[in-house]
Amino acid sequence: MLIPYNNANVIKKLNSGAKMKKRINKIQIVILAIIVLAVYILFATPTISDKPEMPVAGSYHYCTDPDPPSHDFGNVFLGGTRTWTFNITNCGEGILEWNVSDDQTWISMDPTSGTTTTEIDTVTVTIDTKGLTRNTEHTGTITINSNSGTKTGTIRVYVIYPNTEEQTLSTNTVPYAAEAYVHSSNDTGAEKNVFALGENVYCYAGDLPDNYQAVDIYVVPNREWSVNDQIGPDVGDGVETVSTDGSGIIDVTLIWIAPLTAGNYDIIVDVDHDGVLDAGEPVDSFTIEVEIEEIPEFPTLAIPIIAMLCLAFIFQRRKN
Repeated sequence: MLIPYNNANVIKKLNSGAKMKKRINKIQIVILAIIVLAVYILFATPTISDKPEMPVAGSYHYCTDPDPPSHDFGNVFLGGTRTWTFNITNCGEGILEWNVSDDQTWISMDPTSGTTTTEIDTVTVTIDTKGLTRNTEHTGTITINSNSGTKTGTIRVYVIYPNTEEQTLSTNTVPYAAEAYVHSSNDTGAEKNVFALGENVYCYAGDLPDNYQAVDIYVVPNREWSVNDQIGPDVGDGVETVSTDGSGIIDVTLIWIAPLTAGNYDIIVDVDHDGVLDAGEPVDSFTIEVEIEEIPEFPTLAIPIIAMLCLAFIFQRRKN
């Protein structure tokens, strides 16, 4: 017995299958979108703990950054100066009136007072190690007084005296300290021995002739030096002629402006301007390295790639 062929039922089933396929495609798109969003949240957005806490108005009238306003300058050579800053902010309501003070002669601050409503006031703390006891830790206290309370911070510095056995060619009597020194540094006076091509080179020196005597500072290729060697020519920006202070100190001085040339170099202080390395004239070495471009971290590369692959997959599914 033959069963009559029902064309309408077949078409209905086919249409139903097509609709089901579209539903599946939409579900796949939604799932992919959720995956991309989850990856982005996981790698790119900060956690709650990363977000700074906002002070509640009126609950605490003023804030400092850092809190407390303390700083460790680390090791600083005798005669060196350093600076550091901290911020005072009105975290509550009204007008904040404040003033700062310290308990040590080698600490100074600027400005020493102010008023603020919503702006940030920046205070610069300067230390001067001239006259401090060498190879000793020195501490001081800075105090912030305001119309909403008082805060204190600790300033620390360890004053060192360089081991000059490797930096000074001196076995004879010289008309200044036989322990004269020179050190390469950054612009704040922190000792720095390795520089990138795009960085400026600075130096500072001490235990040189005092009474504001002028000396020459050379930058020359690194080598083994002996007394009476010719120093020049200078390979930086030219010989720098600077004067010492009343204590025989040369503060932070710019000696080579970027761009630099990769290699190993020496800094030499020529005290008597004769272009010859004499006994007692200090030498220090530093290196300039070629910068190596850093490879981006995995999340930085992965998120855009995953997003592009998902979009490509979605468009392809739509075409099909």
